[in-house]
Amino acid sequence: MDSSGQALVNLSDRVPELYGSRVASISWSPDGTLMVIAASLPESYWDGIHVLNPLTLELTTITTEQGSNFTPTLGPPR
Repeated sequence: MDSSGQALVNLSDRVPELYGSRVASISWSPDGTLMVIAASLPESYWDGIHVLNPLTLELTTITTEQGSNFTPTLGPPR
C-alpha cells in the first residue's frame, strides 16, 4: 500500500471513534485532497477538517501542503 492509502486507512479508522456513523465516506482525490462526505456532523469539528454544512450531506475537503503523503492528525472535537 502506498503512503496515501495508508493515511486514508489511518483517518478512516479514527473517524468512527470520534463521530460514529455520521461520516458517509472518505477518499483521496488525485490532486492530494482528502474528501469527506459527512451525512451529519456537529457544529464543532476537529482541527484540519472544515465542515461546510454540518446539517446536510455535504462534500468537505482538506487540502494538505504535503499532498497525499500527509497523514492527518485528528484532535478531539472542538
